[in-house]
Amino acid sequence: MPVEHGGWGFLFEPIVIALVAVPSAATLLLSLAAVALFLSRQPLKVAIEDTLRRRHVPRTRVAWAIALGYLLAGGLAVAGAFFAAAHAFWAVAAPLAPLGLVTLWYDSRGESRRLTPEIAGATALAGVACAAGIAVGLGWPLALSLWASALVRVVPAIVTVRERVQRLHGEAPRTLGVAASHALALAAATGVGLVGLMPWGVAVIAVLLALRAAWDLRPGAPAVTAMRIGVRELVTGLVAAMAIGLAWRLA
Repeated sequence: MPVEHGGWGFLFEPIVIALVAVPSAATLLLSLAAVALFLSRQPLKVAIEDTLRRRHVPRTRVAWAIALGYLLAGGLAVAGAFFAAAHAFWAVAAPLAPLGLVTLWYDSRGESRRLTPEIAGATALAGVACAAGIAVGLGWPLALSLWASALVRVVPAIVTVRERVQRLHGEAPRTLGVAASHALALAAATGVGLVGLMPWGVAVIAVLLALRAAWDLRPGAPAVTAMRIGVRELVTGLVAAMAIGLAWRLA
């Protein structure tokens, strides 16, 4: 089972957004598929790593069996979503598959904590919101904007948490990346909002998240453990996801 708090946040935040913004049987089934695929990551990592190293031990067979079980469950959930959906959502898989493969490749090399696989994996998981939007009948512009709404929260969070953890390890502060990520998220939410494809509430949430990051990274901020950072970020992410979903639902 994945132990990173951030990973669970990457999974459940877009699911919460989708279930609140575009609730339907297809959304629920797509959410279950995302959970199954997420859970397959850890056994796949073990199985692929052992196979690449030509190391065949009992855990290798167990890992393959568990991974295939999760993938089968995910496939069945996707099939159910196909029959429950009002519109076909298969085209969303085109950008999702490469992102998932990038994450899996880094996992197999033991480099899953690097920035590239974290952003790729989080972006792929956020795609469940886009697929759910297409499934219930949203046009592509709105569905892609729903996907972007999830990324407005998750991408700056990845950069911010990495900076906080690096400071715990005694590294020099590097706030430029954090500021740039939040500025980009706010610019995206504002720009898409101006053309009427995203609720203005998402931009307000982006501002609040940027202010929170600035407070957490202020000079003299008390140090907290990595676990506390992870738990707080998980809770914050779920609250933000609920707010983003409501902004879409009420728009």
